[in-house]
Amino acid sequence: MNNDVIESTLKVGTVGEEMTDSVQAINSGTSIATIKGLMAEFAINHLPVVDDGHIVGLVTDRDLKLAQAVSSDPNFHNSATAREVLVAPYVTAPDTPLDDVLTVMLQRRIGSAIVVEHGVLLGIFTRNDACRVLVRLLRGTVTND
Repeated sequence: MNNDVIESTLKVGTVGEEMTDSVQAINSGTSIATIKGLMAEFAINHLPVVDDGHIVGLVTDRDLKLAQAVSSDPNFHNSATAREVLVAPYVTAPDTPLDDVLTVMLQRRIGSAIVVEHGVLLGIFTRNDACRVLVRLLRGTVTND
């Protein structure tokens, strides 16, 4: 079976169909200690930062480690907040084709996409979600057109 046939018969869908919709979120004043606790409790690596109902950033475990490594504050864990370590997230709509989202994630070398509709946080799509889709694809359980 050639690639043209495979591409025309497999439908992966949209990011909204594959995202995790039970997303944990924090506000910009959340302490690093609390963030680390949430990441450990929920076994997650990405936390959207929401202030007044709007996405203002993203905190990742990688960014936390980097910020702590360069901080001269011995009490960084308790004194710093999300505001000091957040990064601009990749935000997309739920109807964005999944291959477009994955392409952006690969190009930017990022681990997640925040899914928003009309300014409201709907979910998050992470590398883990991408792996889940890939497993279904490899097992032949992706929806056929």
